Amino acid sequence: MLEKKSTAANAEPILLDVQDLHVHFETSRGKVRAVEGLSFNVRKGEVVAIVGESGSGKSVSALSIMRLLPKHTGRVNGRITFDGRSLLDLDDEEMRKIRGHHISMIFQEPMTSLNPILTIGLQITEPLQIHLGMTDEQARARAIELLGLVGIPDPARRLEQYPHQFSGGMRQRVMIAIGLACNPQLIIADEPTTALDVTIQAQILELMKDLSRKLNIALIVITHNLGVVARYADRVIVMYAARLVEEGEADNVFHRPRHPYSMGLLRSVPRLDRPRGAKLETIEGLPPNLALAQSGCRFAPRCPFKIAVCDTEPALLNTDTGGLSRCHRHEEIAAGKLVWGATSSGAQQAIALKPEALLSVRNLTKTFEVRGGFRGVRGAVRAVQDVSFEIHPGETLGLVGESGCGKTTVGRLILKLENPTSGEIRFAGADLASASAAEMKAIRRKIQVIFQDPYSSLNPRMTVGQII
Repeated sequence: MLEKKSTAANAEPILLDVQDLHVHFETSRGKVRAVEGLSFNVRKGEVVAIVGESGSGKSVSALSIMRLLPKHTGRVNGRITFDGRSLLDLDDEEMRKIRGHHISMIFQEPMTSLNPILTIGLQITEPLQIHLGMTDEQARARAIELLGLVGIPDPARRLEQYPHQFSGGMRQRVMIAIGLACNPQLIIADEPTTALDVTIQAQILELMKDLSRKLNIALIVITHNLGVVARYADRVIVMYAARLVEEGEADNVFHRPRHPYSMGLLRSVPRLDRPRGAKLETIEGLPPNLALAQSGCRFAPRCPFKIAVCDTEPALLNTDTGGLSRCHRHEEIAAGKLVWGATSSGAQQAIALKPEALLSVRNLTKTFEVRGGFRGVRGAVRAVQDVSFEIHPGETLGLVGESGCGKTTVGRLILKLENPTSGEIRFAGADLASASAAEMKAIRRKIQVIFQDPYSSLNPRMTVGQII
C-alpha cells in the first residue's frame, strides 16, 4: 500500500481553486440545481476523492471544471481558477489548449471513450501532435514510452492494435497513457474503475497513485467506492444532493466521520466480519428531487438523528478533526453521542441453510476452437478447466480472478449461453446439460445475471420502469 502524503501535499501551492460553484440545467421538469455552492481546492501532487451517490453532483462538478457541459442547457456560475487563470473567463480556443495539455480527464468506460476504428497508437499520438507539435516519429516514441509507463507489455507492437484487442484493464491503462501524454498538471478521473474486475481495479488505482506521486500530478478521483477513499486519497469531499456535506483528510473521514451521511455510507459497505445472515445496513429513503426547491438539511428526511433544528439550513462548520461538516449535530457526533444503527432493533436472524446444494458444478471444462484462414481450425483455447464448486441457499460465493481467467465463461456455462465441453452442472437437482430449451427458459427465471457495466447493459431508449 502506498503511503498517504497529506502533509507533503499541504506544503504545495494551490493548483485548482473552486469557489461557490453553481450549476443549473433547464429541463422539461424545470430548473435542476445539480451543484450548489461548492467550494474546494486541490494542491499540486495531491489526490482528492469526491464521493457521493449517483446524482449528487460529482461528475457535473468535474465537467464544469473542464468546461464540457452543454451550453444550451447548462448554466455555470462561480469561480474556477487553475494555476492562476480563471477558466470560466477563457474563450473556447484558450480552453481547448488547457484541456489535454494542462488538465486531462479519464472517463469511467474506456470502451466507449476510445475510438473503435482507430489504432491505440493514433489515439495516443493525436494530442501529442496537436498540443505539443511533435513530429510523427517523436509522437510514436513518446507513445511507446507512455504505454511502457502504464505497464502495457510490448508497447511498440500494441500501438498498432485496436481497442477491442485489449482487455478492460488494459484499455483503462491506455486511457491513463492518453491522460499523461502532454504532461498535465491535473488529472480528473471519473469513476475510473467502475467496469473493471476487483483485482484490476486495485492495479489501476495503485498505478494512478504511483504516477501522481512520481510526476507530482494533482489527481481528482470521482468515486462511490469508499475503498478508493481509504487507500488512495489524501483528502475527501463528500457530496449529497448537489452540496458538499463533509470535507477532510481521508483517514479522518473514513475513521472519524462528522456527518450522518458519511457515517451511513461507511456502514453500508459489506464487511467480511459481519455475522452470517446479518442484514446489510442501508441508508433508507431516496435523495431529494433537485428540480424542486429545497429547504433545511437535505439529508434530514433520511437521517436517523433528525431533530427540529434540522428543518433549517445548516452551515458548513469547522470540525474537531480539522475538516468541514454541514450538520447541526456534528459536535454530538464527535463526542460519540450519536451512533449510526444504535436506534435500530438489531434483531437479525441468521439464515437457515438447507443441506442440499442449490447449484452444483463438477469438473467443468470449456474449450474454444480458434479458426482462421482457409484451413479452418488453427488451435484451441481452454477457457475453463476442471472447475468444481457448489452453492447452498442463502450463501454468497465469490469467484475472483484476473481478466481472462474464465470467471465470465463459468457464468455463461451455468446459464447455458455456452455449452460445456465436459463436466456437470446441476441446479435444484436438474441436469442443465440435458435440459431442453423450454426447460431452460423456466430455469433462467430462477437464475438471474447482473452484468458489470450498467451503462452498456441498459437500453438508453427505455425508461427504468419499462426495462423492469
